[in-house]
Amino acid sequence: MKNDCHTCGSHIVGIIPVREHLQEEFRMDTFEKKLREIRALVASGQDLAQARYSNMCICPVCLNHNTCAMSKHEWFYCFTGKSFFCIDFERTCICKTCPVAQETGLKHEFFCTRGAETAQRYQHALWGTKIP
Repeated sequence: MKNDCHTCGSHIVGIIPVREHLQEEFRMDTFEKKLREIRALVASGQDLAQARYSNMCICPVCLNHNTCAMSKHEWFYCFTGKSFFCIDFERTCICKTCPVAQETGLKHEFFCTRGAETAQRYQHALWGTKIP
């Protein structure tokens, strides 16, 4: 028996895998669903989605964001990862107020120093705690 998931369009074979797949779809939070939607797009669609979110980013107005980060065109840390050259300490965080965080359901913060949402979720799952 071959089916397509009504939610994400994935091809699933058999009755039990369909049920397990639907349970997985139900358990996903907003971020996981958005990420899955983006990954399902062709490359040009992924680029457009990333550009859209990047344009919504408020990193450049954060107190942590400095002239070095501006000159190296660093921002959108929640998806691209932490600053490796410019931001080396945490002052304050405005990530929770960012439209990107609100629309995509980000749970973490201080992406500029602690890494992207995916990295922080992985580390939390691996070590069982948030990065201090």
